[in-house]
Amino acid sequence: EIAWLAQRLADSAAGAQNLFTLNPRGAGYDQEYCDTLRAAMSTDVTSLRDKCSPEGKWPPECSRMELMLRNRLQSDLWELGVACSALSPGPDTQYVPQCSKLATAMIAGRETLPSCHNITRPQCVANFCDLYDTFEWRMRPHQMQLEGATSPYATSFVLPGCEVLATYDYRPEECHLREDVNAFCDCLCEGFPSVQAQNGEDCQTDITRYLMFGRQRLDGLDLARDCEPELCKLLSSMRDSDNAYCGTLKLPSMQECGAMFLHKVEENCVWEQHSGENNILECLDGHRCNLDAEGWACCNDHIGRGRCPANMPVMCNTLCSGNTEYCCGELGSCTPRPCTPVLRPTPGYLAITSTMTSTTPPPGSGANIEEDSGIEIRIPAGAWIWALLIVPVCIGCCVLFVWLRYCRTPPDVIEPPCKVEENVDKLGAYNIVKPKPMVHDSAFKRPVIEIVLDKLPNSRPLGIELLELKVVRVHQQGERYGWKVGDLIVEIAGVPITTFEELWERIQVERDRPPVRFMVERMGGDAIGEDERLAMRQAEGHAEAERAKKRKSGKVAPAPVDEAIAGPTPKQAWGGAESPLAARGLASSLVGWE
Repeated sequence: EIAWLAQRLADSAAGAQNLFTLNPRGAGYDQEYCDTLRAAMSTDVTSLRDKCSPEGKWPPECSRMELMLRNRLQSDLWELGVACSALSPGPDTQYVPQCSKLATAMIAGRETLPSCHNITRPQCVANFCDLYDTFEWRMRPHQMQLEGATSPYATSFVLPGCEVLATYDYRPEECHLREDVNAFCDCLCEGFPSVQAQNGEDCQTDITRYLMFGRQRLDGLDLARDCEPELCKLLSSMRDSDNAYCGTLKLPSMQECGAMFLHKVEENCVWEQHSGENNILECLDGHRCNLDAEGWACCNDHIGRGRCPANMPVMCNTLCSGNTEYCCGELGSCTPRPCTPVLRPTPGYLAITSTMTSTTPPPGSGANIEEDSGIEIRIPAGAWIWALLIVPVCIGCCVLFVWLRYCRTPPDVIEPPCKVEENVDKLGAYNIVKPKPMVHDSAFKRPVIEIVLDKLPNSRPLGIELLELKVVRVHQQGERYGWKVGDLIVEIAGVPITTFEELWERIQVERDRPPVRFMVERMGGDAIGEDERLAMRQAEGHAEAERAKKRKSGKVAPAPVDEAIAGPTPKQAWGGAESPLAARGLASSLVGWE
């Protein structure tokens, strides 16, 4: 009996294996092999045990075999068993597998991200495409039934959990052009061995299932929280690597990846669409808030901003505050926040840049590939007539363009190398030769520097003195932040500023949202003109005279000890009502600012 059972197991397993291997995506399968295999692993073993146990002929080895077969039949990692469950679901479709179980079993039995660094690129692309093609076929189990046979499935039925995946535009013949497949083989496979297990989680397997299926919103394959840092570390390290293709994938940095909350959100890269309503901001957890009533900070307690309002539909690649508060703007006002194809839910396809038609069949099609067949170039009949017409026209256009360009070029003008002036003294006339004046290009590009302040105190928040938006003096506090004399402030927290009023208003807004980023043009100390320095010295002298006058009358205390560190009062720096700086157009609201 044991020999008969072992032979039955071997024959049914081999038959079912050949059924799926020889024709992975055929017109239909005979489910008799799967029924026989399931019976041999369950009911036949149970019947034999019930027969042999009363006679004492069921030793412990047989009990272990029975337990092993039962666990194997129910395993999520056995691709043959899961495929048979989809082909032959049993009475009342009780054995129909979940979509996540089919994906897990197919990943476990193939070379995917954990091992693809050991194979060639064509093999890598073929493996991923074969897996995706086979999965697409099996998730609609009615396709696996024999034609004319009674099927327990409706034509539109998909395995439970595959509903969202079934709506995507999948093109089997263009699988080799999928952006995610090329990203896996040309970038992530190289760095995937560095992924480590965390707190008992097999992060290599978990991240593979998430990148291949979970990010496409397949139920049950969410990213484990303990593995999210490992995924972010992988994407960030490959972004900074020497791999040129990784540089084209717009991979997120460690901070940007953490701000996506991959283990929490239902869908990645939701910011590529707006909320659909004006002044309505949608958060990453789905919460929607009215900006007029709740303000821009309404998503702070809801993971972060997900979709911008319809009247400001673009989420910019600039942080307004914190780590998840990306700015919103109008079309064309900023650089949109990117989304890497590795994390985008819907698969994208690379553009075909060549007009040459490939004669290589797609991976998994079963077609024979003829080696060394060469390249066949076919020229349509009559093409030589068009060549005789087009080539002379193109040459004539090029000659005309060169001639017009030459005619419109003004002749070279020889300028005198120096300037000669005539003058007369008591000895008679004489000439003064002066060198030609140097012409300075005032449109040279200045470096833009980022200065980050971790906090903005109520008193002297920046540690600098300004003339409108230009830094004219830096104190010790400002030096610690990196300010330099001559810096011109052009942006605060991603918001451009052009006047001091805008600067002061933005400081009040950002005071409670540190850290605050200042973008400045580093013009250098030479950018402070002599008239500005003179005006500053006169303002300081005027302020000091006023201070001495008030101190003499007893109306004001002596200057504080830390004045050498904090600098003069704002009125000294900006000028009072009678100072020269007041006449230079500064805001009247600065009078009495201290």
